[in-house]
Amino acid sequence: MVELLAEAERIGAELPVSVAREIAESKKVQECLQGLSPAERRDVLQNLFRRWKGMPADSFGIALLTAAIGADARRRQQSIELVWTGPDSKVIPVRQTEQVLLELISDASKSLLVVSYAVYRIHTIREALCEAVNRGVRVRIVLDLMDPAEIDGYNPLIAVGEGLLSCAEILYWPKDQRVPDAEGKRGTLHVKCLVADSARMFVSSANLTEQAFRLNMELGVLIGGTRHPRDVEEHFAELASSGILRRSYTFPK
Repeated sequence: MVELLAEAERIGAELPVSVAREIAESKKVQECLQGLSPAERRDVLQNLFRRWKGMPADSFGIALLTAAIGADARRRQQSIELVWTGPDSKVIPVRQTEQVLLELISDASKSLLVVSYAVYRIHTIREALCEAVNRGVRVRIVLDLMDPAEIDGYNPLIAVGEGLLSCAEILYWPKDQRVPDAEGKRGTLHVKCLVADSARMFVSSANLTEQAFRLNMELGVLIGGTRHPRDVEEHFAELASSGILRRSYTFPK
């Protein structure tokens, strides 16, 4: 029964509220289903209704309508905003990547997840993250490092800074967790995102670099009102707890 109700919730969430209401208000559910289109939707609902035997027929429509109304309400609360850094086309408003990051960091009250492939000259971001830590925000930073102790040349930990490194959790993807291909090449951690309080997420083409903030063309998406920010935060937490990501405490000298 639980599995059947879960499937009704999943299917109902994909229905327009008007269709779910039509089924819920119908006195002859089977006939109502036969008149639905497209055929794929009709077939799925008829199959579900056939398995509904032993449960009140009117509860079928009520379950679908409840799921459809709930999903519709969640969609209305969702927000998606494009963030463009670069020349102005008058199509997408120009909003600097750095401004969005600083807004998310300053608004955070519980947690921040920052993931970037490259990090270079991020003075204002670094200061904002340190301020967040000082007001009690848990900051987790994930960087593209194979081994912090064996880096020659560019090192993102230098841009992070010793002060932030001492109070934030720094994670990296170690070499022994990167499966090589047939030629021995290993992947890179190429994700660029920031999640604030498990509720808002910025996903971008921009690295945490001065060039990305000032010179490049960069496109990002600011997402709120969905489960996706929490899912991404929990995903990286699981990667850390399973050992795929490893903690780094060593600041380069």
